[in-house]
Amino acid sequence: MDYHTSEEIYTELIQRDLVDRRIVVFNSASFGEFAGPVSSFWEAAEQVVRWREDNEVGMDEEVNVHIPPDIFLMLWDLPDGVYGVSYDIFTRLTKDNIPHGWNADCAATYREISRLLVGRGFGHCQYSNWTKDTTALNAYLSMVSLMDIEPPGKFQSTLKSVKVHYLADPAGLDGTDSIRLGGVYSLHLQGPTLAHLVPGNVPAVAPQVLQGLPRYTKASAMVLEVNNWRIRP
Repeated sequence: MDYHTSEEIYTELIQRDLVDRRIVVFNSASFGEFAGPVSSFWEAAEQVVRWREDNEVGMDEEVNVHIPPDIFLMLWDLPDGVYGVSYDIFTRLTKDNIPHGWNADCAATYREISRLLVGRGFGHCQYSNWTKDTTALNAYLSMVSLMDIEPPGKFQSTLKSVKVHYLADPAGLDGTDSIRLGGVYSLHLQGPTLAHLVPGNVPAVAPQVLQGLPRYTKASAMVLEVNNWRIRP
């Protein structure tokens, strides 16, 4: 019998209207490389079927993404919890004119990513980080599904990095409130700071004179006005 990829086999089954959650196709070579708690094809297949039933995923819905069994079994063994999907896109490959880039705005890609991840139940944590209380497998599938955003192939060709990460303690590892000015790590000004950005619990006074501008700040009439700044007393 000729060798066929799992995608070819699944596609053939679907074309013949043989769609059933209990049909599982494994690559024996990939399975043999996996050293984990699952010791047989039958046990691995049972876990795949159980996952499909628990998540109401049909065999035909997996055709576009075939997770190698070693990856599947590794994900299956990870705990449920809050998982994040984060990404980074090459700006120049997106914005530069053809032939060097897509001649498009990065915002369009971000909107497409947002639409897909929101549809999968993720919340926007920060710039390029989305989180959801879910299983490792669902988080991984959500990451891979980013290949489906419009236009086809753009995400793959401009991708710098994309990862799934597990947050063991989402609240405890969030440093936003602690690091933000006025938080436990930022109780004092470290240098000249814009007056309207200084919260009331941070001691601050207007400087008599500006001892030079903060690095990267461009000079202007408003910038040179000392009352627009605050320093540590």
